Amino acid sequence: MPSMVARLMQSRFIIKCVKKVGGQMSAGALGWVKEVHRHAVKAGFDSDMRVCNALVHVYSKSGSVDDARLVFEGMLDRDVISWSAMIGGLAQNGCGHEAFSLFLKMQREGVIPNVTTYVSILTASASAGALEWVKQVHNHARKAGLGSDFRVCNALVHMYAKSGSIDDARLVFDQMSVRNVFTWNAMIGGLAQHGCGQEAFSLFLRMRREGVVPDAITYMSILNASASTGALGWVKEVHRQAVQAGLDSDVRVGNALVHMYCKTGSISDARLMFDGMVERDVITWTAMISGLAQNECGQEAFSLFLQMQREGFIPVATTYASILNVCTSTGLAMVEEI
Repeated sequence: MPSMVARLMQSRFIIKCVKKVGGQMSAGALGWVKEVHRHAVKAGFDSDMRVCNALVHVYSKSGSVDDARLVFEGMLDRDVISWSAMIGGLAQNGCGHEAFSLFLKMQREGVIPNVTTYVSILTASASAGALEWVKQVHNHARKAGLGSDFRVCNALVHMYAKSGSIDDARLVFDQMSVRNVFTWNAMIGGLAQHGCGQEAFSLFLRMRREGVVPDAITYMSILNASASTGALGWVKEVHRQAVQAGLDSDVRVGNALVHMYCKTGSISDARLMFDGMVERDVITWTAMISGLAQNECGQEAFSLFLQMQREGFIPVATTYASILNVCTSTGLAMVEEI
């Protein structure tokens, strides 16, 4: 009995170590996972299902799908957590077809998928761009009695929208009895991406009326919708609401505002936003430079390009493309300075 207790304690310790390393996914974390794995093998815990489940999850999280698959395939016993971890790992790492094959194999072997499995396989379906996969998984979830599960529905709204089927996304969204900010963001973002600006903005206003507090992602999505309609008034209204919510200082929201003000032709508003930002990243600078270039403010764009580098920001391909357009339009007078 004492040896069994000691062994249980040891396995729990190994699982804790694996999860601890997995939660700190730094550049050298994979090496630590492999080291803990070696210790587990030496201690005879390489066949412990809980230890293996943790290893599959953390190897996948660190991007080492081959190691995750090796552990998974070597397991004598697997439960729904094992299958979900492997399917989720494949989905996260862009192996959509393999994830879907594993999902089907899981069911052939008599393992019943749970909510986590369905959310994971829906991610895989959308990463493969396969609307039929999403519909098939939706049908599976419905038959399993999980078609109305809040987390599954959130994934369905997001994945239907991502796969281009806005009607299916809206159908799932409208049938949900409970929604959170993620649900609203998925639907608003989907509408924005597919050019349904008016509908996205209406949904944003309804979200506010229903007492759901928008987050930075909401504002980024609705700003995309605003610009898709070319409506400067909408951008200003969303900006005003972002200020009231205290989210105008979020660099992602700021970047979206700079980009959308430029896209709607209001360079003065874009510059005002840019100059007022406490924090900027390369996206901020590129958005402002591109906006100036597109609105025939070549000299100002080039000056900002030089300032960007003086402040230690490294231009990306999009930055160079914008500034080269400026050089072309000004007779290549500035090319040598780039």
